[in-house]
Amino acid sequence: MDAARDALAEGETVQPLGAAYGRLAALVDGERHQRDRAFAAAFAGWSTVAPTASRPLLPIERVLDEVVTPVARLAPVLLLVLDGLSHPEATRLFGDITAAGWTPHAPADRALPHVVAAVPTVTVVSRASLLCGRLTDGNPQTEREGFADHAGLLAASGGASPRLFHKRDLGIDRAPRVHDTILDTAVRVVGVVVNAVDDHLAKGAQLRLAEGLAGVKPLRGLLDAATVAGRVVILTSDHGHIREHGTTVRPAPGGGERWRPAVPPPRGDEVAITGPRVLRGEGSVVAPATEAVRYIPTEKLGYHGGATPQEVLCPLAVLAPATVHLKGWQATPLLPPAWWEAGDVLPSALPSSEPDAAVDASGQATLFPAAASPGVSPDAPGWVADLLASPVLAEQRTLAGRAALDDHDIARLLSLLDAVGGVATGPALTRATGLPADRLRGNLEALRRMLNVDGYPVLTLEPDATTRLNRSLLTTQFGIRAP
Repeated sequence: MDAARDALAEGETVQPLGAAYGRLAALVDGERHQRDRAFAAAFAGWSTVAPTASRPLLPIERVLDEVVTPVARLAPVLLLVLDGLSHPEATRLFGDITAAGWTPHAPADRALPHVVAAVPTVTVVSRASLLCGRLTDGNPQTEREGFADHAGLLAASGGASPRLFHKRDLGIDRAPRVHDTILDTAVRVVGVVVNAVDDHLAKGAQLRLAEGLAGVKPLRGLLDAATVAGRVVILTSDHGHIREHGTTVRPAPGGGERWRPAVPPPRGDEVAITGPRVLRGEGSVVAPATEAVRYIPTEKLGYHGGATPQEVLCPLAVLAPATVHLKGWQATPLLPPAWWEAGDVLPSALPSSEPDAAVDASGQATLFPAAASPGVSPDAPGWVADLLASPVLAEQRTLAGRAALDDHDIARLLSLLDAVGGVATGPALTRATGLPADRLRGNLEALRRMLNVDGYPVLTLEPDATTRLNRSLLTTQFGIRAP
């Protein structure tokens, strides 16, 4: 939702369209501010009672114990901390990372938790608490020492000290040492702090961060090294941020961008937060409950320190390369909501609790379990039945060998594409089939090989898994009825 709001806020040069966007943004922002107030009040109450790790919320100081340590027992780990990364940026970033071959994972019996920053939601407090594994504040030296001495990481590493690198270690003269350490799996846990987002927010309103991997220069090299080393990447942040969209300046000495001392009491658009997770103001501060206020006069691209979900909730992803199997974990595609891509809503897949376990009579894995829906659905378009009976398809199936899909899988995929006019995005197909992105892509590749007779592009598959079916060419190539 926030990624969509950011897109609206960028404006539009066509005046009537820009005016419509402005009205839409005002409506959405009004509802978002109401939700932010409710969140801030709940967050203040939660912070007061000394919360511990409990589904689905995970205090940031428990990430090393509850996520990094268990994964490090199974495989070497690269912990990437993108300082200030919020969920809108994470949406774009995770899409690029998964397209590069990394698969998101979660424990088989539960979803990954929502990581909750410390208070105030600033780097010196929340990042230090994350990397030391306890509530604290401090500088990079504090973080390095706390990370290296963390009992859980040491135990998972067989006593070898975890290594943590910061921004200064990623310069041209020091970066090779970082990459060599990532490649050395004797160092079981490596952490790297990347400051691209937080640095970007301070540059001024005329600069826009490039989307995804292209906007975070060190990230692709770090991921490439992790791939070679067979490391699982755990990607998170220390806090999020709000974007500058007409905030009101309310000077408050003694605080930060988006937090202030507890005196005077909070106004209607602020919330008082008191408790053991508040590491400034002697355990009590006031923070904005919406995006509308800041306490510093300097205008930036964005700010943090407040009590909105945009600042409090930190993205978290556990990403495994194809060569690594995490026992007790399962692939979990990161999917946008169905409304994200208008006109691309596909019917849901037939239910299956264990789709990976289904095999056909020859032992070949099938896309949809035959027990759940034997044969081809009677709702499949007539041309699909003609295709399945085509001698040309029979020849293509023989050429494909064990990689060939069975009739049910072919019919289901083609029916889904037919339902949306022949073009569907990867996320839409993932939602409809219920398959992990890598498994779905493998089946689409198999279908492409079967349909593209003599190399003619009956089915095209783009890098982001957007799939296009050329019905006219299919009709010609397989000699079946015209649409």
